[in-house]
Amino acid sequence: MKRNLFILLISIVIILITVAITIAILNIKEENERIDAEAVTLKDDLTVEFGEEVKISDFLQNLNGILLNDNTIDTERLGEYEISFEFLNIKNKHKIAKFKIEIVDKTEPKIFCNNSYTVTVGFSKKLEDVLLSGDNIDDTPERRIEGEYDVNTVGDYSLKYIVTDSSGNEAIKDFILHVVEKQSKTTTTRDPIYINNILTNYKTEDTKIGIDVSKWQGEIDWEDVKNSGIEFAIIRVGY
Repeated sequence: MKRNLFILLISIVIILITVAITIAILNIKEENERIDAEAVTLKDDLTVEFGEEVKISDFLQNLNGILLNDNTIDTERLGEYEISFEFLNIKNKHKIAKFKIEIVDKTEPKIFCNNSYTVTVGFSKKLEDVLLSGDNIDDTPERRIEGEYDVNTVGDYSLKYIVTDSSGNEAIKDFILHVVEKQSKTTTTRDPIYINNILTNYKTEDTKIGIDVSKWQGEIDWEDVKNSGIEFAIIRVGY
């Protein structure tokens, strides 16, 4: 009888100890999870513009710990991407956290044409192809002309040049299209312009003297150009 009672008491003690240990382990686990959950607070806006220079810390509102790798994030691709980083929490434990960012394109295309553009009667090219524009990502944005015009009729036409990239960003430029009569070609003779005179009249400590060249100049002796005092050249490499 006494032996059975003793065994019962021992069993109860073991059960109580086991329960206490289990509760303690669960409390520690819960506390660690709470610490981890509160360690990292992200900013509300996790979007970043394409090509923007950002680091991991740029997306952290608060970090209860020490950031171990504040790496630069690659933003040269559109879409959603998972970012991971390492840190030491307040208990000096090594942890890894993850979050997702979205790389977006909010930059509108650029239009480089002037407020007016002049063509001669019978102009055969598409205006969309000759007016200059470009985009930071989309090599072939949609280009269109809004408004009525007739390249076979002399006149001035108020138009809009509209460029839309693949992300839906749109740029609009108002311009006047001047359609004029073709002029007969005439040959004119100009007095020669000497480099020495230009250098004498215009070269100062605040200026640089350069030339604008094209295919019409033919083969150019660049060493001779440099030795003459010219400091730069303007050459169009695209159209």
